[in-house]
Amino acid sequence: MAGVLEAAKAALGCLTFLSAAATTASREALVRGLVFYPAVGLALGTIAALATVWLGTPGGPVAVILVLVLEGGRGPVALARPGNAARPTPVGVVTAALAFGGKLWAAAVLPPALRPAALLVAPMLGAWAVVVQCYGGSPGRARGVAAALMRSGPTHAERAKRSLSRLPPPPRAQLGRRGPRARCRGRQARDEQTAG
Repeated sequence: MAGVLEAAKAALGCLTFLSAAATTASREALVRGLVFYPAVGLALGTIAALATVWLGTPGGPVAVILVLVLEGGRGPVALARPGNAARPTPVGVVTAALAFGGKLWAAAVLPPALRPAALLVAPMLGAWAVVVQCYGGSPGRARGVAAALMRSGPTHAERAKRSLSRLPPPPRAQLGRRGPRARCRGRQARDEQTAG
């Protein structure tokens, strides 16, 4: 039970402003914490959806800002520092500003009836994408917590190729000498003779 709580705490630290929990966690806790990423994203989305319902019309952009604050600004900071640069680059800052502006615009123009559902699901899907990248992506120039999360094992494509190569070939005896279509036509003719 302690390992589960440590993993949940690591996930919370990786995805929210409570980053101290992630920096003190072990590598095993960080990897096990990937299971909790969608749940943490769903919790952030629930807070955003409740803010949208409570505030009404201006709730969409306010909820996006609220999620940004709860995440500790990780998304824009990561965009502003491409390739794990030590400092934000001018292109990165423009990219981060455009991405955040796009989120604000999308939340503002979304029909009010759909805003809570969209803001509920969006952070969860973003967290799920991190899980997929950590398990199936190719390790780039990751450092820190990201480097600890990246698997050194095979990617999804490599695992799929390996599992397909282990499947036994289809049995030839069942196809017959003339192939599957000829066998089906033979059955049809036989069925017609017995029916007629």
